[in-house]
Amino acid sequence: SENQHHEAICTSCPEGTGEHTVKIQVDGQWSANVAITYAAPVITATTPRNLKASGSDWLMVQGYNFGQWLTSTVQVFISPRGQNAWSECTMASINSPYEVTCESPVGVGNNNDIYVTIDGTSSTVFTGVQYQTPTVTDYGVHQSANTAGGTYITILGNNFGPAGTSVRVQIGKTSSSLSDCTGPSVNDDNTIYCQAPAGTGVDNIIQVTIPYTQDNSVDQTNGASDFTSFVYGLPTVSLIDDDSRPAAIGGTFTIQGTNFGSPFSAFLDSNVAFVCASCNVTSDTEAVCSGCPAGVGAHTLSVEVDTQDNASPFSFTYAAPVLCVDTTA
Repeated sequence: SENQHHEAICTSCPEGTGEHTVKIQVDGQWSANVAITYAAPVITATTPRNLKASGSDWLMVQGYNFGQWLTSTVQVFISPRGQNAWSECTMASINSPYEVTCESPVGVGNNNDIYVTIDGTSSTVFTGVQYQTPTVTDYGVHQSANTAGGTYITILGNNFGPAGTSVRVQIGKTSSSLSDCTGPSVNDDNTIYCQAPAGTGVDNIIQVTIPYTQDNSVDQTNGASDFTSFVYGLPTVSLIDDDSRPAAIGGTFTIQGTNFGSPFSAFLDSNVAFVCASCNVTSDTEAVCSGCPAGVGAHTLSVEVDTQDNASPFSFTYAAPVLCVDTTA
């Protein structure tokens, strides 16, 4: 140090972090202690941006005022943006005054908040830590999801986050016509449970949004093209109402079964040329078809729901002929 003035001393301070006290000695006399605080750490960037939701990825935090790598104590915390739900990284260490590394905690979503604490002094919050987008790879029910909805399904994939993570699951034909599953729940990083919505056919999209917030501020979706193979159950026919069976002149069928939906068609003897003119689906278990072909004797009835046929055609017999005798002649 150098004495510049009777009221001031200029000096270069050593490297340091946190709060300290300073005193000076002049000609054998000590001053009172004066508290000083080194500048707080500042985060300017983090890499990589895409961390596994299951955690334990190495994360590099870049900035300045990170202290001394041999003597300073460092902690790193991450939270979903704006929620103050902080999880601490493990294995945090200072590589230089400009770089800290650690292993990430479990997490999900875009633009998570992060801050560091060096020797008790914390940085301001930096937003930009991003976990990997969830990916759907399969589901646990094949060709048995009821077209009326309500079937429990297990969705398999990656980066779903820890149990209890907020999630939205939707299923539908296109990304613009998705319907919500009921009661979606993240069981673990690879498993989600929910009840499928009503639907029909094959090649339905499963879309997962994690974490799910109403304002869409931190949503991630797996993308409409990632998994497009959700299949609803095949239709079955169990009964043609006796009172509705057409006689030889044709007429109306009231068909009962399971997994009915739209579009719906009915035809005879596995021959689409012998099709009923129009069908109205009244529920997932009943359809009324009019303009059905005329016929006599035994036949089979097949139905098609959104390109899916009933595996076993239903056998039925047209109404028996009725003989009328004119006794007046």
